[in-house]
Amino acid sequence: IVVLGIIFRVLMLPSVPIHENDYYRYLWDGKAMKAGVNPFLLEPAAVYMFENDIQADVTDPHSGAVYKARNWNASESAQLEKLVDQKNENMLLWERIGHKQIPTIYPPFAQLVFAASSYLFEDSIFGLRILLLVFDVGCIGLCLALLILLKRKPNLVIVYAWSPLIIVEITNSVHYDAVPVFFMLLSICFAIQAKGWLAMAANALGIVSKYFAGLLVPVFAPPNQL
Repeated sequence: IVVLGIIFRVLMLPSVPIHENDYYRYLWDGKAMKAGVNPFLLEPAAVYMFENDIQADVTDPHSGAVYKARNWNASESAQLEKLVDQKNENMLLWERIGHKQIPTIYPPFAQLVFAASSYLFEDSIFGLRILLLVFDVGCIGLCLALLILLKRKPNLVIVYAWSPLIIVEITNSVHYDAVPVFFMLLSICFAIQAKGWLAMAANALGIVSKYFAGLLVPVFAPPNQL
């Protein structure tokens, strides 16, 4: 079951994403991090406004989004010059970013994953998929570990390993949800073994990967203990 689950994912590595563009932001954030720029402070549209010295708000004719004009301080200008270089390296990537008018919404650990992808694979979607595949296969392993810890039938791992939705959303659509799910599963494994601090630490990594991991906080710290 596990081997076939991995094979299904590997076969999807060269596939064309279906109706998705989130990964363009992932790749852009990774490039920004690699250049030493904080993606939480400067939105992609700011690069266009700075590069063209535009002093008034601009409306994107395709999306209807408004790019805000503003004055840049010395620190912002230095960072924007780096981002201009990154934009010119791969113009198509910048053009395909969704919601250019807002800074990134992805939490800090997610940014580290994107930066790692940029360092290892540059602007490669295939490379990013390989990185996410590692976390996804890790999720399969943790599901198997949970079943063993709970003395359940190990073959129930098929529910995750062969799920078409998971395979499509992570490997084809290049969503990074395998990262927070990996840490959530790891935290549950630690909790079952009564390793409370490790469980909370793993879940904290899940939260700073994607905020929905915070749903486990009441499980590890009931209200009367908060």
